[in-house]
Amino acid sequence: MKKLAALFLLVTIFSFSSSNTSAVEKSKALPMTLMAIDIILNPHFEKNKKLIKNKFLKQMVEVLKKQDISHKYLQKVLDKWNATEKMGSNELFSLREDNESDRAIKEEESTFLGPVGSNGDFSDWSFDLRAAYKRKKEENKENSNDRKNLENKEAEIRRPLSSDSESRNLKMPRMALHAYQLEVLDAKDEFMKDDIYFFFYTTDGATTVGRVTDIYKGLSAGQSFFLSATDRVIFPTKEVGFQAPHKHLIVDFSIIESDGDDIKEMQKISQAILPLAASAYGLYAGGGIGGVISSATSVALRKEVQKLSESLLALNNDDRLINESLIYSPRKLETLFLEDDIFQFFKTYQGSGQFSSWKYKLHFRLFKD
Repeated sequence: MKKLAALFLLVTIFSFSSSNTSAVEKSKALPMTLMAIDIILNPHFEKNKKLIKNKFLKQMVEVLKKQDISHKYLQKVLDKWNATEKMGSNELFSLREDNESDRAIKEEESTFLGPVGSNGDFSDWSFDLRAAYKRKKEENKENSNDRKNLENKEAEIRRPLSSDSESRNLKMPRMALHAYQLEVLDAKDEFMKDDIYFFFYTTDGATTVGRVTDIYKGLSAGQSFFLSATDRVIFPTKEVGFQAPHKHLIVDFSIIESDGDDIKEMQKISQAILPLAASAYGLYAGGGIGGVISSATSVALRKEVQKLSESLLALNNDDRLINESLIYSPRKLETLFLEDDIFQFFKTYQGSGQFSSWKYKLHFRLFKD
């Protein structure tokens, strides 16, 4: 049966790659990743030259082997996808439609202040600067003596938009972005302490870089912790202090939480997500992404990374995956840094289940050189 499942996956790969007429984009990375996992769990498949003649598939097998992920966890992934109703559903292999961040990459500019939401435990949303400025003027008129209602806003509007001609001439400043603190306002489980790690996927122009943090263990309600000096730095991705992004900076990040049973394996497979996505497009070589990446490919990689994270992580009911995106354009940064060279904000995530509730607050800092 496993061999038949593997062969079915192989057929799926080629049918997706040849189906260019469909209006819905199909994932290349997910079916190939499932195939690579099946090969690892069944070593005799590697001897079948016809089965692994695709060099990119072979590379994905090596990427997963390098992470030394337990076969038990890999089997959980296949068990999740091997159900007949799932394997036969093209919709489950579909990539999401373009969001605002994707359009910013393609157009090299954005009319939104951000941050722009992604698909997670909440609805998508965007922050329109013109509308926000108009709203703020109305609020100030109605409530001129009451400033407390504005303190909890995640972004402050301090002046109208520049003219179109001025905004086109704006450049990205030398900057840095850190995620420095997490507050556990409400833990998911009253009896079991939670473990958490973060996955940051940064798009600078069309350049893509991914990084997974250490695991922060034993978190319970009321606790707050600072990320380590290494983990907190989202951009620049190298130890250079400050750097000017090209055109825009987009950060897709995940918060992965579990009560600890699979957390180490989840972290390992998270480290493989970006290489797996890049391998499917023939872009991963020598331990990193090489070659010239177009804006269209960069958008595809963002979608594939999200699809893989949703498909390979949080397999149990006691696991949680939160995905979100932040987008920064020259216009937005000009607004944020009008008065200070440091801008702080936070994002709050919360939810509830049948027997539990949870609420986290993640704090960020933006620095201008």
